[in-house]
Amino acid sequence: MKKPECPDVFNYKFGIELIKYLGGDPSKIKTSWCWEDFGRTYPELIPGAEKYFEEATIGNPASAAFWMAFFKLSTPEWAKMVIENATTGSPAWAAYRMARKKISTPAWAESVKNKFELRENNNEKA
Repeated sequence: MKKPECPDVFNYKFGIELIKYLGGDPSKIKTSWCWEDFGRTYPELIPGAEKYFEEATIGNPASAAFWMAFFKLSTPEWAKMVIENATTGSPAWAAYRMARKKISTPAWAESVKNKFELRENNNEKA
């Protein structure tokens, strides 16, 4: 089965695709769901979801990592690792939200911002 693209915000279509991809039964999902609903209803799928976001190369896995940590579905350490290693999406924005919600420190968020600004500048010069 093809990996679903990770959106910035959990939505119904992505929820169904992710749950199917992880081997779950998506019949319980509702159209108004968010990350918290996913975690409460499918706690057994969280380890698989974490692995999916760690390996994601499309969409916005950094945002998903933020939301997983925000709703206490995953540890802040795991979310920081995903954000730092993201190759797509908006990792600097996710880092800012982590600091803003006091899940991480402002110094860490600043280091992520600087890392991705440097990467973007190097890409522009190439």
